[in-house]
Formats: sequence, structure tokens, C-alpha cells
Amino acid sequence: MNRLRTFISHYLQFSIVRYFIMSACLVILELASFAFLNSVLEVNYLLATPASLIIVIFLNWYLGRIFVFTQSKYKPHHEFTLVVLASIIGIGIQTGVAAFCVEIVGLVPFIAKIFAIGVTFFWNFFIRQKYIFR
Repeated sequence: MNRLRTFISHYLQFSIVRYFIMSACLVILELASFAFLNSVLEVNYLLATPASLIIVIFLNWYLGRIFVFTQSKYKPHHEFTLVVLASIIGIGIQTGVAAFCVEIVGLVPFIAKIFAIGVTFFWNFFIRQKYIFR
């Protein structure tokens, strides 16, 4: 048990691991909202993709600020604005990847959404670590 605790403590020192854990929780919320919009309300996947992402933007900023990127040279409102701008680009990336996966590759929208989230994860982490939170 001590070995497991040491292992977890060691890897939680890395911001990408903390960001991954936080993002995994938010992905569950994002996928649930996407599935609800797309399957239950029958909203087109090209509208459901950005809508589900918008739902988690605030939580991503807030939780990222507390658990992952503890330092920033910006005031909270400026920091939030930068996260929203990065997220808007992320919405474009995610929507484009989802459209490519559905229209060109032939994946079902839900699987395309999962793949698009994976691509967007790296964009979000990089931009936040490199430019927003230092």
C-alpha cells in the first residue's frame, strides 16, 4: 500500500497527470451532455459538439486553476478570458476533428467526439501551461 501511495504521489507532481485526471472527470460530463443533446434532444452533432464543450469551459478553468496550474501572472478575470479564447480555438479544433471523423472516416458521432476530445486535450494542456499559467 505504501508503494502505491508513493507511486501516486510521485506522478501527481507532474501537471500533465493532474490535468489528465481533472480532464477525465470533465470528459465524463462533456460526453454525457453531448449524448443527451445528440441522442435525446436530437441536436445535430456539429451543434452538440461545441455546446457540450462550452458546458465544461468554466469548470476546466476553475479546477485547472486550483489543482493543476497554481501560478499565473494574470488576474483571475484576465486568466479566465484567456482560457475562454483558448477554448474557443479548442471548440474549432474539436468540431473540425469530429466532422472529419464522421464525414470522411465514417465514425459514429459519439466515437468521433471521443477522438476529438483526445486531440483537444493536448491543445488545451499546451496552451494553458505555456501561455496562460506559468
